[in-house]
Amino acid sequence: MQMTFVLGVHRSGTSLLTAGLHHAGCPLGHFQNHTNPDNPKGEFEHGDIVAFNDRLLTHLGASWDNWGFDATALDPGGADLRPWRDQAADLLARAFEGQSRAALKDPRMATLLPFWNAVLGDLGWKGRHILVIRPPADVALSQVQRAARRPHGFPVITDTESMCALWAVTMHTVLAALGTGPVLVLRHAALYDAPRRTIAACADHLGLAPDPERLVEFETRHLDPSLRRARGTAETEAPGRWHDLARRIYDDAVPEGDSALRDGDWGARIAAKQTDLHAALPLLPAVHRSIGTLRARFDALEAAPAAGAMPPPAPDPAPPPPRGILARLLGR
Repeated sequence: MQMTFVLGVHRSGTSLLTAGLHHAGCPLGHFQNHTNPDNPKGEFEHGDIVAFNDRLLTHLGASWDNWGFDATALDPGGADLRPWRDQAADLLARAFEGQSRAALKDPRMATLLPFWNAVLGDLGWKGRHILVIRPPADVALSQVQRAARRPHGFPVITDTESMCALWAVTMHTVLAALGTGPVLVLRHAALYDAPRRTIAACADHLGLAPDPERLVEFETRHLDPSLRRARGTAETEAPGRWHDLARRIYDDAVPEGDSALRDGDWGARIAAKQTDLHAALPLLPAVHRSIGTLRARFDALEAAPAAGAMPPPAPDPAPPPPRGILARLLGR
């Protein structure tokens, strides 16, 4: 079995890329494609695998938006994770039963890549990777827009700098965990600017022979340029330190053209170059714990009405805004 992990930070186009692989004839296993306002064309995810990843992250004191969680420090071979690896292997075996090659997408796979690579080893499956890279400023802007559309859905990341931090930590994890096998690296923009050529390159990487008419269908019927709502500019880029760290990784990793096939220890070399990020990594456990506590309290509040618990008390009314000097002088 050849399993391809579609990798990318949240809001990086992994859903669009996986749709392209589907049109290129790559099996995606047994699943139902769900749509939502953020992905009106579908997520192309396995709901049970996404739910498993969320449970595993919770077990690790983390969540998809916990940018303090550094999976490069994770020991997938530890006794604590052995039952989780067994469950994950069973999930994959059932979701892809009867298939000799397939692709799997969930942005949480990037966060947990060391774990899932170990699961492939447990199954004796051959692993492939396709990595789509979107500029961190665009990703951050996309997340800020999503949080604005759903203000109660994102308690952790609503600003650009936090999303740039998640981008940097996640990409460092992916690059360090890619291993020595071949990885196809794509520019996010190539999915819009040269969709057929880009998906054809993915098909070649996976040993597929796509139907040209299906690639045309992907470009003309599935691809919707209006959904490319976040394109960072000098005005929207976060000026903070995490944006700088993320941008350095982007500049080192993004291909010069639409795509590039990388081999050997390319990812490990890029990860090793990020010395300024390495200096920040020892500080992340405190962030991890703080965000984990915030997430746990948020989830408990969200679950309270369903459990019949009393709703949280209403916040104190906001104090009136301070009056300006002119208003005070006029007695208003």
